[in-house]
Amino acid sequence: MNRSLDAEILSKAKDEGRIVLTCDLDFGDLLSASGECSPSVIIFRLENETPLNVVKRLNQVLQESPDALFFCLIRLCLAIFRMLPFTNTGQA
Repeated sequence: MNRSLDAEILSKAKDEGRIVLTCDLDFGDLLSASGECSPSVIIFRLENETPLNVVKRLNQVLQESPDALFFCLIRLCLAIFRMLPFTNTGQA
């Protein structure tokens, strides 16, 4: 899906129950603007964004917080990570 629009990627991830892993900040903005609580999006902001380094950092976060992948937006930096849990916006 590397040539798909960001909105299409989010929609497909939601439909298939997947998590979006990205270095693109637009996904966080799109998800926030949508008001949806899925899919979860993990944004990597690392100096070295090679696949090996990304996987290594993701594994570190999962060891520290195993529930990190469920219904939230996560921004991963080199030394810290920030989780923003989704909140119900008044929908029943």
